[in-house]
Amino acid sequence: MDQQHYAASGSRGPVVMDRAEGGSAFLPLSLPRPERIAQIDVPTVEELEGVPYPYILERLAQSGPSLLQSALTSKLAHGSTTLTPPLPTSLLFDFTPASSLNPLTQLPSPPPNYVLAIRPTPTGPNGSSSGSGSILPIHDIIYRTFCAHLPPIPPRAHDLPENALPIISITLPSPGTLPTLNTYLYTQRPDILLSTLLALPSQAGTSRTRADLTNQLASVLNVPELMQRISLVHGVWGNVCALGVADALLWKALDTSWEILVGAVALRQEMREE
Repeated sequence: MDQQHYAASGSRGPVVMDRAEGGSAFLPLSLPRPERIAQIDVPTVEELEGVPYPYILERLAQSGPSLLQSALTSKLAHGSTTLTPPLPTSLLFDFTPASSLNPLTQLPSPPPNYVLAIRPTPTGPNGSSSGSGSILPIHDIIYRTFCAHLPPIPPRAHDLPENALPIISITLPSPGTLPTLNTYLYTQRPDILLSTLLALPSQAGTSRTRADLTNQLASVLNVPELMQRISLVHGVWGNVCALGVADALLWKALDTSWEILVGAVALRQEMREE
């Protein structure tokens, strides 16, 4: 993580020494929000035409966990999970039947119908992202519902084999942290997200106060370890902004985890100075 990135946003928090560069940087006290709130349209999925958006969210909250299990158990039929250009138009997968039933249909959840090919956002002078990328099988309804800034989703060809998933090529600032955001989009569980961001046991993030969690992390982790967790939060935040996710509970979990971690860094520095 480039610590210098933090110096440009928000009010200044604790100073963090960057020994590799021989300088220092400031952590902002809060994560910046996009200037414009992303507007989510009702998903352009034929079978959902005319269905109220709040109803879609409610249904996905119930079926999302079983859909996630279906996506995570889908394995690439052959080849490497690391892609290099030129990208194919589709990939073949082996689908493992989900062990849990969809609570809405009492049937096994359908397998994913697309696969994301994720590469890092270009940073070079030529503005292109030509390096290798990772893949993530998904159900497009999840991403259509929550993400306002998706690339064009190619239609599925009628002659495509059932186990072939069309590729959606996407660039993100933090490809490595997308699985964390992906889990939240499917489950809509801010408590699990907060526990993941802080590396705490499940439910710990909701059963204790922010001050308790800040003190706990400061007492057991050093600054480099805290910075690793801050890097995870920052990566998820960057992807949230890039994808245009405006979910209020997601943003609250990001804000809370950032406040706790920055506070823990400040406490560690105070301990070192005493």
